[in-house]
Amino acid sequence: MCVPLGSPLDGYFSPFSLDEPSEKLFKRNGSLETIAPIINVAKEALNQPIPTNKWWGNLIHVNPKDLSENYPVWAQPYAMILKKARPFGLMAYYPFTYREIAPKVDGVVKYYEHGIHNDLTLSAQEFNVTKPVYEIYSWDDIGINLRICDPSTKKCMDSALLSGMAFISGKYDGLTPRIDTEHNITSVDNSTPGKYVIHLNNTQKWVLYASESISFRVEESVMFSVDESGSSLVADGGYHGTIRLAVLPEGADDTVYDKYAPCLVRGGTVSMESRTAYSINWDVEGSTCESVGLLHFALPHQVASLTGSPTTANTPGAIALHSTTRGLMVAQVSNKWCFVEPVSEIEIDFWPARRPTPMVVEEFDMLRTLKDDITANWSMNASSWYFNGKNFQKYASLCLMAADSSVVGPDTTLLTFCMEKLEKLINGSINTSEQHLNSPSCLRNVVPRDCVQSNF
Repeated sequence: MCVPLGSPLDGYFSPFSLDEPSEKLFKRNGSLETIAPIINVAKEALNQPIPTNKWWGNLIHVNPKDLSENYPVWAQPYAMILKKARPFGLMAYYPFTYREIAPKVDGVVKYYEHGIHNDLTLSAQEFNVTKPVYEIYSWDDIGINLRICDPSTKKCMDSALLSGMAFISGKYDGLTPRIDTEHNITSVDNSTPGKYVIHLNNTQKWVLYASESISFRVEESVMFSVDESGSSLVADGGYHGTIRLAVLPEGADDTVYDKYAPCLVRGGTVSMESRTAYSINWDVEGSTCESVGLLHFALPHQVASLTGSPTTANTPGAIALHSTTRGLMVAQVSNKWCFVEPVSEIEIDFWPARRPTPMVVEEFDMLRTLKDDITANWSMNASSWYFNGKNFQKYASLCLMAADSSVVGPDTTLLTFCMEKLEKLINGSINTSEQHLNSPSCLRNVVPRDCVQSNF
């Protein structure tokens, strides 16, 4: 268990206002609903700002041109999809198994990618009768809470999806658990009560843990669609309890997760103790959370910043899985993660690593070109603050060059002219009655105007 370096400082995350955005400053706009409609969000969660640019964003948006299209979310080390076609449920897969590396070009790999596959879908027998309702009903700094419900019986499976989670879980309240896969199940070891080791014909081994007594049968070659068949594990009846799934690291013993399985993560919030120290406080539930702790995977940059004695890839007995693009993830055992970021000893400025030499300045006639660019007719009439900001940055870069004595010498006349012109350009964009920021009715937040134009 880590010890935070100081008390949480609420001021770092305190909002400057909780009031609704001003209608005078932020025009209300509903066009985003036709561009990227919101789906899978519970009605009670729609009365608050919906986060944008979160890792789970693909679960709540749909392409209006193809409503059947599915996009995965990359929780790391797993990826997931809320299935729009049978088998319905929470589809999970381990992307690293399907990594494809392109041939090298001039000694460098051009790209690598990860295919989408249904390794295991956490589902219910009732979902095969009626398409379930997916509802994300809450979220926090690290992930979301999701329920998948049978519309006829109103019974649900409840899941928490977080970055780094070791187990994909579902809490059942009377539904009949069902696990579907596109692969063939070659064998199932149920010699330990409440535990099933599932062997797939793609070399993967998964472990299923059940919090209460449950029995599964294997249904072979169940047809999911015209181009997908595989196997299913179906429970012998309605179930009140939690099921957890985890892929086994290659070559690992099937007992590596046993002592950690009873503790599940439900959420996580970030607190700051200082400018360089912060913590992730995990919301956990289960019988071993206090005695053993939460097992949760950390990315390489997180391991490097963790205080105390974090588990590394070289620690004996370490449990590790691969992320898609961010390196090897190593599981940590703690209900709280504490981080410290070192203060950089490097002088920070805006200059390039190598300034032009006098010979380069003369050879390319840089001073004349710089004068022409600075005195040119610059018009900040882009469609939004977003693109105007890019233009401001471009012109400000010219002012920075005008401050470089290696280019202009000791004369500051050009710099003074550039700074005065930059100030006028910025003031001209700020002092306008035009509303460059909009508040989309479906997101209840503030975005640049061009993001909600109907022709976006």
